[in-house]
Amino acid sequence: MCASYLFLSQCSDLRQFLPEVVGASAVVVCSIAALCCLQCPASSRVILYVVLLIAVVIRGLFVARMPELSDDLYRYLWDGLQLLKGGNPYAVAPELVIPITAAERAVHPLINHPYLVTIYPPAAQLLFAASGGTVFTFKLLSVALDIGSCVLLAIFLKKQQRSYWWLTLYAWHPLVVIESAASAHIDSAALFFVLFSLWAATWHSDRYQRWAGTVSALFLATAVMIKLFPVVFVPFFYLLLPRGQRLRFFMVLSLCCVAYVLPFLPQLTHGLTTLNTYVNQWEFSSFSFRLLRTLFGSGQHARLLLATLFACIVVSQWWNLQQTEVTFDHLVKACGRFLLVFLLLTPTLHPWYALYLVAFIVLAPSPASLALSWSVLLSYQVVAVHYFSGVWQESSIISFYIWFAPVLALLLTAVAFLYRKKRRR
Repeated sequence: MCASYLFLSQCSDLRQFLPEVVGASAVVVCSIAALCCLQCPASSRVILYVVLLIAVVIRGLFVARMPELSDDLYRYLWDGLQLLKGGNPYAVAPELVIPITAAERAVHPLINHPYLVTIYPPAAQLLFAASGGTVFTFKLLSVALDIGSCVLLAIFLKKQQRSYWWLTLYAWHPLVVIESAASAHIDSAALFFVLFSLWAATWHSDRYQRWAGTVSALFLATAVMIKLFPVVFVPFFYLLLPRGQRLRFFMVLSLCCVAYVLPFLPQLTHGLTTLNTYVNQWEFSSFSFRLLRTLFGSGQHARLLLATLFACIVVSQWWNLQQTEVTFDHLVKACGRFLLVFLLLTPTLHPWYALYLVAFIVLAPSPASLALSWSVLLSYQVVAVHYFSGVWQESSIISFYIWFAPVLALLLTAVAFLYRKKRRR
């Protein structure tokens, strides 16, 4: 595993070595999966310190690199610079702004989709501004929050009375390292606040229980205002709270979101226009969407069907939880299932969307989820092609491989389960 990361860190540009990136990532994923299967059942703080130390070291190998597999970071920096000089990032699209400072002139030509106003929510804008407009500072912030997620996952493992070796599924995972340290996607920050909210929701001691709903809502609202996707966790975390805390949870969540939004009004509505464009027009590396669009002859019909199917699955998972006593283990398994379904159904499947799934693999291991967390790296093929040819051309066969890997894992898991059940009989 260490040799694979050392090799990747020496590559001059990851876009030029995409087959090596995919191969080395496969080695790493298989290594940490084997480590978890062969682990000693006993756990200690020494193991935790070793896991965290190696996690910090392998992230340090990529922090100093410029982002190569994604250019979203430059949009982050531009938004932060606008906020630091007293402007509103939602006021106008970057292509209509004349850069004045040296930092703005350095970032402006590198912004993707400069004709669109930023899509990132208000709390994300505060994080962009906190970086001071530099790549290295924002990467350090991203890595710090990512290591914070590792610590929270370790706390959950202790709660589950499981070995700290399971933490390697997140702390050493190549997808996490690439997206948090190399590309510094904002999803790492959103995930940290999701896990913090989950941690607060599990407070059961008399000293802190009365604050569980308030603190959980505060951090989940922050996660939603960094990246909108964590809103799907709201009904699940609601069930984990004591009944007396649930109303307070919703009230605090709503008030916090309003507090984040108000300073950016009325220009924030421009960002909603970009969000509408994303929802209705963007697609990336989704085999399910491509298949349904071909069958129905309409992208809108395919989007509607996939959204309806995902909503039905989320509601069914929530309803099943509601019918029983909700425990932490039941909840994380349900979250892991609907995250896997989301990634298989979403019309836009960027690799960093799978960060949430990788975190829940630690808490509720799943072969299918682990397979998808690796196969999603294949979608970077389009970035490599664009780098060499200048043409942005996605491959349908690559989209199929990304989808086929977890589906095959699901089938093999089901067959193995039936075989074991038959042997027991």
